[in-house]
Amino acid sequence: MAQDQTAAISWTQLLLLRALYPILLVSFAVRLFRDASLLRQIKDWPHTYFALTAVTALTAIYSISRHAFDLTSPFNILGQLVIMLLFVIAASHIQAPDDFRRIAISAILTSLALSCWVLWTTAKLDFSAFRGGIEVNQNYVSLFELAGAIPLVHWLFRSKGFAKKLAIFAILAVVITGAALLESRGLLVAFGAAMLLMTPQLIPKKPVKGAVIICLAFCVIMIGLYSGSMLERFGDTDLSSLNGRSVIWEYSLHSLTESGAVRMLFGFGYNSAQVLLPPAMEPGAWNYHNEYLNGLMDGGLVGLSVLLAFMISMWRRVVRSTHPLQNVMKGWIVFIVVAGISGVFSGTHIFWLLLGSITGALAVEKVPSHIDIKPLSPVRFYHKINKFTREIVRDELERHGLLTP
Repeated sequence: MAQDQTAAISWTQLLLLRALYPILLVSFAVRLFRDASLLRQIKDWPHTYFALTAVTALTAIYSISRHAFDLTSPFNILGQLVIMLLFVIAASHIQAPDDFRRIAISAILTSLALSCWVLWTTAKLDFSAFRGGIEVNQNYVSLFELAGAIPLVHWLFRSKGFAKKLAIFAILAVVITGAALLESRGLLVAFGAAMLLMTPQLIPKKPVKGAVIICLAFCVIMIGLYSGSMLERFGDTDLSSLNGRSVIWEYSLHSLTESGAVRMLFGFGYNSAQVLLPPAMEPGAWNYHNEYLNGLMDGGLVGLSVLLAFMISMWRRVVRSTHPLQNVMKGWIVFIVVAGISGVFSGTHIFWLLLGSITGALAVEKVPSHIDIKPLSPVRFYHKINKFTREIVRDELERHGLLTP
């Protein structure tokens, strides 16, 4: 059953999300004043990110969409800029190289939670529902699931001890099963591409053989998980047009080439798909289904060039790094780049969170922080409460003369 878009709760109506951004911004401001090295770390961030943010904001000014500045519309530019701000928030909260490991673990936990939810939902429907039977965008959920699977693959090969490897493999099996049930083929291909690129570091002695083994294992897992439903879906879908995507791409490029030199250079403005595609496409296809085409249509050749420059800049920074989790960073970037061929993901939170976390970890590697803002773990929280309670009791005893100061 398709999700009723009119019944969806806007993110601005959720108190948690409305409070989360101000809290994170306050945290950013506190670190900015307390840690002098943050400004030098920001200088090391890719300048193309700021250029991409500026281009995105400028495209809203000349957009052919009337929703660009409509704050009641889910397609307004403010929402996109807030999501892009997550890059800054994520990067600025990395204060030590090891913090990136915590980000990777958080991605795994999120992936595991979503996969368990997908498995539970599908099991209730006797595993017969189309794409897991969930009433949420399956590609969006798969993006989170498979992003968490990438560090799992890395630690599966790098961890020592049979018990640890077995535990990681069990978690990875749950995550891959959950992602496979959603049948987001473009994201599964992107995940496979990330694994192939990670192979030389995972199996340094025999990278070619390792790549073949990983590729075969991935294919066997997919065939085993999908079995008949996989073949049925391939038979029911028009693979010659990539499930209708090539029709959208051809129509969009034709519209751009027929629009004149100015439009080709600067595009149709932010969120142009909601204006250009409805006259020729059915509801549900009002999306370019390609990150790079989306950049071209909205920002023209200028917008696409800035987007590509940003992704290339991120890749070059990671390749030059000596971070212990460099391979995970490479996997995430390849995953995002390949996933962008079949979908538009720059409007999702995880897109900017992952890239921001990578940027922050690389910046801290070059410019270490001057302060150490330790996370408030449950143990430290207990000790702080315990100390606070003892001080209150002591003050009360002194006030009543039962304890000599």
